[in-house]
Amino acid sequence: MSKGAQTRLNRTKNISHPTEYVNALLNECADWAFNEEEAPAFKGLWREKVFKAKEDSFLNLEIGPGNGRHFSHLCQKHPEQKFLTVELKYKPLIQTVRRLKKQGLTNGRGLRYNAVLLDHLFKNLELNNIYIHFPDPWPKKRQRKHRLLAESFAGKIYKLQRPGSFLEIKTDDQAYLLEAKHIFKKAGYVLRKYTQDLHQDSKRDSAFFQKLSQFELLFVKKNTPVGFLSLEKP
Repeated sequence: MSKGAQTRLNRTKNISHPTEYVNALLNECADWAFNEEEAPAFKGLWREKVFKAKEDSFLNLEIGPGNGRHFSHLCQKHPEQKFLTVELKYKPLIQTVRRLKKQGLTNGRGLRYNAVLLDHLFKNLELNNIYIHFPDPWPKKRQRKHRLLAESFAGKIYKLQRPGSFLEIKTDDQAYLLEAKHIFKKAGYVLRKYTQDLHQDSKRDSAFFQKLSQFELLFVKKNTPVGFLSLEKP
């Protein structure tokens, strides 16, 4: 995959044979999600225009929501805060938005966009906390140039976050997690927590499983260690 292919954004409205999820983005979920042409228009204006919120309200971002389990949990747990999620693929984006609609969670919205291009969507110091759970590890050496958690990306989101905000990363790829720790510390972040087995001593009750993302739930059920990295922008 070329660099151009990585950052290319095909227009939703130009898809000749739209799937159920493409149609849902244009119709059923149009008030809950923004396509690649609509989203950039709100750069710097998400609080004011989308959520009718004050400038000092929290605006958080999750990158790659899966089917929306964790994202909806965040929206439900923090009703006073606002949440956006970025996803390039239509199916997980619509699954996430439908989950919000079903639960009546009006403090969350979905964006169909490429996370590599977050600076198209947000101005500097616009975001608070960012969650990145189980990004594609691209494990083969020749694939690593496609990884999201790279130096260029770390420098970009550092500028987008407000001081005192945190960045949370989870992955089952321990080598990728260790590499990410060095990359984000180099970008200026301060380490809050790093562990290669987040759930080693966790109590596995219903509340525990409720907050897990789709991928995290699978790893926990297989007893696969989940690595966790939490950093703060000073």
